Formats: sequence, C-alpha cells, structure tokens
Amino acid sequence: MIIMPYWEHNLMYVPALVENGSIIVPELHLGARLEFMIGVKQLTAAEAQKFPTPTLAELSHAFFGKYPDGRWVSPDYRGSIIFSPMHYSEFTSTFKQPREPSRGEVIPKGYAPIIIINRPQRIFCHEEDRWVAEYESGIDFHEPPRGYILKIDKQTGFPIETSPEKEDAEKIFGNDASYFYPAPYGLRTIIRCSGYGPFDIDATLHPGESHFQTGARSVCR
Repeated sequence: MIIMPYWEHNLMYVPALVENGSIIVPELHLGARLEFMIGVKQLTAAEAQKFPTPTLAELSHAFFGKYPDGRWVSPDYRGSIIFSPMHYSEFTSTFKQPREPSRGEVIPKGYAPIIIINRPQRIFCHEEDRWVAEYESGIDFHEPPRGYILKIDKQTGFPIETSPEKEDAEKIFGNDASYFYPAPYGLRTIIRCSGYGPFDIDATLHPGESHFQTGARSVCR
C-alpha cells in the first residue's frame, strides 16, 4: 500500500532502472505536487528531508530515462517540468561535500574531489553556520567544472562531463540540454531547477537556505 502526504492526489510512476541484473534506481512513485512551506515558514533543504524527497539519481532517471523502444519512462514527470508555466525548482535528498584526494588518486584538470551523500540520517548546523551531514556511506566522485551537461552518471545523477558551449549539449540532449552549477566549499544540497535548460543541476545552496520557487516533492519507493 502506498501512503503519501495529505496533499497528494496524483502519483507519477517511474519504473526501476536495471542494468546487468542490478537495480541502479528503484521503482518509485513521485508526488505530482511541490510543497513550498512548512507551516508558515519557507521550506529549507534540511527541512525538505522530512517528506522524504527523491534523490538526484531518481529524478534524473524519471526525466531522461527511456524504454528500449524509445518511449520516456515517466512522461508525466517530464511534462510537469517542460510544460510548467513557472520555472519551479525542487530539493532532492542528495548532498555533496568536498573531500581530500586519496593517495595516488588522479583528478582530471578542472574537476574537484567530492563525496556524494544520498538520504543522510541527519542534517544539522554546527558552529556558526557550518552544516554537517550524518550518513552511513557516501560515494567518492569527481565533480566537473561549471557548464552544460554532456554526460550523467546513472548511479548518482551527477554530471560526469560538462562543456562551456551549449551546442555541445544540444548535440546529445537536444531541447533537454541543461546546465550544472557547482560550489567549491562546504556541505551543499542538490536541487533540480530550470534556467538554462529543463534539468539544470544546482549544487550551490547550503542546507539552511530556502527559495520561494524551490519546493519538495514526495516520493514512495
């Protein structure tokens, strides 16, 4: 039985992403509505984790994923973004923070070593606005420089490669060409937004920040 928050009336189904017998992204249902407030207060990234919210990989699969015959796996989710009259953004339950390179690790020029954290157990502010995430395990990753997204890692939803030229992304994604905004310091939340493209990835907000156009979408796995 699927139990969703009281404001949900419609669910958007997303099938699992399975490769070589392994589940990369689980089957899930996304809420059709974004919630922007908690009581009378604007929702922050940290507070959005109470809903819960989908990971970046789950949203990326819902938007870009296709069946073998070329059909979109979640036309409802795509439509909710592409045909929306407002450029709303949505929080995810994915965070990232800088890390020290491991011994002998080769980092491509312009990239930064980070840890990607999905669904942390706890997010809290410690010592004068220094945000901390408690989590069991993270994924070591090389964050590409700011630019248009050319390739996405299916496991994390994070860009693997970017370009300063939009034309490069349009050759791969067409009208879905989107942009990546990294941040060089601190714990940061990942949001999906629309600006340069329909699935821009913004990694610049700290967990205590809010924005009037950024909300939380519930998920049931």
